[in-house]
Amino acid sequence: MLGHIFFHDLIRKYVATFGTLFNDIKLNRTNRLGAVTETIEVPLTYGPRDKFVTRLQQDPDLETQVGITVPRISFEIVRMGYDPSRQLPSTNKIIHEGTANKVKRVFTYVPYDIQFSLNVYTMTNEDGVRIVEQILPF
Repeated sequence: MLGHIFFHDLIRKYVATFGTLFNDIKLNRTNRLGAVTETIEVPLTYGPRDKFVTRLQQDPDLETQVGITVPRISFEIVRMGYDPSRQLPSTNKIIHEGTANKVKRVFTYVPYDIQFSLNVYTMTNEDGVRIVEQILPF
């Protein structure tokens, strides 16, 4: 259609970079005295939220054995769109010196925003608060 095939694998890199921000979250469970009894590494998955919500609604006690465990964090791309507020003049050109007789010119890049949604699933409110408190300071 456009004559050239462009693929730079950037969206996959953005998703991977966003995921690395949340891949080292741990949950400490304590007893009544405040001593840590269990440390759980919270799994992180990329996927739609609806799949997890449907599973929780069908079996709220999670008695049936399946591959979904809580606590869990999931994220997904919600929206991608053009951002006119960051657009530079289209007459600007980026010049890259190539070989001896070749010069590469590229017009100004087009800015896009990618919005992600991050979801936290837990059985208790206290577990959810402990996970969110590790994320919010950043």
